[in-house]
Formats: sequence, C-alpha cells, structure tokens
Amino acid sequence: MSFADLKANILQRKDKSAKGEIDEAIKPLIDLINRHPDYVTTSSCSGRIVLLWGVKRQSRFLFCTHSPVDRIPLVDIPLDGEVWLRCEGMILHVKCRTIAGAAALLTRAQQAGLKHSGIVSCGEHPVIEIRSADAMAVPYAVDGKLLPMDTETVLRLCNQKFQNNLKRLKQFEAMLTLAFTKSDFE
Repeated sequence: MSFADLKANILQRKDKSAKGEIDEAIKPLIDLINRHPDYVTTSSCSGRIVLLWGVKRQSRFLFCTHSPVDRIPLVDIPLDGEVWLRCEGMILHVKCRTIAGAAALLTRAQQAGLKHSGIVSCGEHPVIEIRSADAMAVPYAVDGKLLPMDTETVLRLCNQKFQNNLKRLKQFEAMLTLAFTKSDFE
C-alpha cells in the first residue's frame, strides 16, 4: 500500500481515545503535520493532569483534565491500591513516509526542547514518538487514605510543568510551520 493510501486510511479512522476527540491545544499542530504529504499523526495528547488509580493496563482515571487546575476535585478514592497525581506532558505519534523524513521531524522536535522523542518503529513507514519531558508524579492516596501534602505547592508545580509543556508544543508548531514552507524540508 502506498503511503498516500495508508495516510488516507488512517485519517478516516474514528478517534479511539476515551475523550473521543483531539485535544484543542494540539489540534493546530496535528493539522499542520497531516497537511504535509510525508506525515500522518496516529495518536496524540496535548498533556494532562490526572488522578490515576492502579497499575499499567489495570489503571483507571479518577480525574483527568487537559488544562491547568486550581484544586483537586473531590473523587471517590478506592479502598485498595495507590492513587497518583500525575502531570503528563504532550505525546504525539507520527507515521512517516521515509526514514529521512522521520529523522528531519525528530530533529525539529528535539530543537523545540522535546528531548524525550525518538524513532519507535523502523518498518517500511517509520513511526516517531514526540514527547515532552515536562512531567511529574506524586503519591496522592494509599488504600483509601489521603497522604499529607502541600496541595497548593504541588498544584503550582503541576501547572508550571503543564505551561512549560504547552510552550514547547507551540514552539514545535512554529518551527514546523517555518520548516514546511521551505521546499527542501527532509
């Protein structure tokens, strides 16, 4: 299958995320990348602040927002296991027509400060993961009991990480806008 056909198939798929739609903050970047003939985005998150219960595939969101927060909402805390307050940076997966195109996009991401990015698949059409390092995790509750913490400070730090993440996202978008206008990108 040609890359153009593969891209068309991917872009026709229904959004499988729990939210069911693309985060507003990352949508302009996704649209920009998807307009380029050599790239197609396959998954994304603009960054989020969550209360997460459980481990790996057994985990469940108790709270999730893609915006800064001024308080942690009241939620039912499970009586078993750990609950973590997490601030997670943006993540974006992009399928590329060529390895050279993947390397070019990855270079721009790293120049924008998205240092935790890399090539995750080197098949016929390589996939790169673009990821922000702006993240943190704090234990929030264990076995139904809230842990003592300076909530105001923790939320201030979460929001700082979240804002840094959005700044890098916009910086990457601006760099790509400029790079894509040059005919020799790749």
